[in-house]
Amino acid sequence: MYVDGRDQIQYASEGLMGLVDQTHTVGQTFTRSKATLLKVDVYLIKNNVAPLSMITLHLRDDTATGVDIASATLTADKVVTGWNTFQFPSEVDLSTYSSPDYILLTSDTPTGEYQVYGLLSVDGYGGGKAYVDGTERPTDDAAFVTYVKSTISSNTIQSNTEDGILTEFASPEIIGNTVDGNGEWGIHSKYAPIYGTTPD
Repeated sequence: MYVDGRDQIQYASEGLMGLVDQTHTVGQTFTRSKATLLKVDVYLIKNNVAPLSMITLHLRDDTATGVDIASATLTADKVVTGWNTFQFPSEVDLSTYSSPDYILLTSDTPTGEYQVYGLLSVDGYGGGKAYVDGTERPTDDAAFVTYVKSTISSNTIQSNTEDGILTEFASPEIIGNTVDGNGEWGIHSKYAPIYGTTPD
């Protein structure tokens, strides 16, 4: 399940789609709406995995290419039941790559497995396909959410009776805005950082 910049709480997985361990992988192609990618959330459950094991999300150009554009890794102690965030070291520029892109989950755990949940028996996401052990699963989709960094900048907001700028997402940056005479919040930011903004 895929969408840019949305809060993952809006999306629930329906059931177990595939397992990830030393010999099994789960992947998902997706069609991006932006040229950059900041992080990916995946719905996971860990089952008797080795305490020092890791699960890695590989970002690739397509299912056939074995070379990573970027990757992000979580250790077993950081994996929770539910949504897990794979944060890339920096924002990834995908402008020179064709879409759809591909995320692949691998692990080095010699025991147990990381369970990947998703939408089953229905192709709920039309922008890509799920893969289990490299084989396409045409009616399934992994439960995942991608995030892009967006910037809200250089706006002048005057005489507004509501919120001037409202965001509940962590990915935007709010930079250099002027807010004048708002009735409610000039800027209402639940998570996003705010830089150089002038209240008047």
